[in-house]
Amino acid sequence: MARTLSLLIFLALLASACAPSLPFSDARTIVADGNQLLSSYPDGHIDKAKWPQAIAALDPEHVYATPEGLYICTRELFVDQQGFFVPRPGASIPYSPTGDPSYTPLRDGLFTYHIRG
Repeated sequence: MARTLSLLIFLALLASACAPSLPFSDARTIVADGNQLLSSYPDGHIDKAKWPQAIAALDPEHVYATPEGLYICTRELFVDQQGFFVPRPGASIPYSPTGDPSYTPLRDGLFTYHIRG
């Protein structure tokens, strides 16, 4: 029983560490749609009804804008959060996969992010 429980806990931790992914062809559309949202909504949560189709297709839990860029949250558990990030044009983003938050370049101006809280 203890061995099964340990295996289940390990698999849950492994699944929670996976970064989000998407088809290559969608990255440019998500960046363009993200920049459009950033120009319309400079700060705060963005209502689901306002999400462009490419962003809604990611099935995010929520989307919000900050002075740094657009966060598309695809997974959130307590204070831990992951998803996609579209930086504002000219914003300086640390390309560190180990910081908190961490940003990892994905493609075409799109990043994955992870906030550990």
